[in-house]
Amino acid sequence: MDASVRTPLLHGQAGHADEGLPTPAAYGQVQDHPAFLRACHSPWRCLPQNALCWIRGGVVAYLTAVGAMILDYKLREKSPYSNWRVVFDFSIVTYSLLLIYHLVVLGWTYTHLYHPHIDDSNRG
Repeated sequence: MDASVRTPLLHGQAGHADEGLPTPAAYGQVQDHPAFLRACHSPWRCLPQNALCWIRGGVVAYLTAVGAMILDYKLREKSPYSNWRVVFDFSIVTYSLLLIYHLVVLGWTYTHLYHPHIDDSNRG
């Protein structure tokens, strides 16, 4: 197959200036905000940011409570292996990553809502 027939994977490759994937700016959507700011705001206009903070807090509380119950169940489960098997269990690892993600995003949302201009504070 001739190389000129194939579609380029990246936009703006040499020789393919008019072809390829469109940039987000081509759709009129420029993502000029960092990822944490996009995660801090609700995609729905009817849900204010303080309600989003409470919802995220509820999700973190729920995940923490369920995680404690899952950990208790896994440790009491009969197994010929040691309890260290729980640390390497795929479901526990993915659940832990999910909980960490929600904790980080809750921290971002809370900080952005209640302390939006942290750089303007007095230091020293």
